[in-house]
Amino acid sequence: IHQLLDVPGIPLLSKRTLLQTSLKLTHTHDCVPQCLVLRGFSKTGDCAFAVGHFGELWKGTIEGVKVAVKQARIFTSDNNIRKVLREAIIWRQCDHPNVLPFYGIFHDSAPSMYCLMSPFLDNRSLCQYMSKMYQALDITCGMDYLHTLSIIHGNLKGDNVLITDDCQAVITDFGISFVMGITTFATSTSSHKGGTIRWEAPEVLSGSPNNFPADIYSLACMYFKVCFPLLKSCSL
Repeated sequence: IHQLLDVPGIPLLSKRTLLQTSLKLTHTHDCVPQCLVLRGFSKTGDCAFAVGHFGELWKGTIEGVKVAVKQARIFTSDNNIRKVLREAIIWRQCDHPNVLPFYGIFHDSAPSMYCLMSPFLDNRSLCQYMSKMYQALDITCGMDYLHTLSIIHGNLKGDNVLITDDCQAVITDFGISFVMGITTFATSTSSHKGGTIRWEAPEVLSGSPNNFPADIYSLACMYFKVCFPLLKSCSL
């Protein structure tokens, strides 16, 4: 399936169907698609440079290339593993200039550890780097691309937009993202909670699931932040 997904120029409808099928198979069998597995990974430094509810962010290298390492917290629940695998599969299929690339996943069974690899960016997040209005267009293009794939981001905020070396904004963190039309325990849970309150749409705060309009509300909050960069806090 993933070989077909990687075929250049695959029709959008076919890509959405294959992505949905891949997510269903992964949920059923709790397996890591081998095409996503990376080897030869090593951490850099003695501690993580960021910590969140998802786990920890580390610096690392793969074959001499600097990478950002999102090490997920894995407990005894199989659903935690499914969430990580869902994020990896969705992120892998996002091929757009305004979406942070995904390199692959590193898995160590002793102890159970799942790490998601992406390019390490020396620049800061959008909240820390606010300078140019055209970054709002970058974010809009990235979100439009995700929605054409039926992907709901679910947690769009300034800290989840990074700036590349050429000052381009890229969307990251697909930890609670899901594909419309896929109903599993993991996706139904993430569609209702896990986002950041100050960036969430009122209907989501009232208990409704995340959807396309809720993503657009978060995008509007992003516009507000870009238009008023002198605000001292990233909170709205």
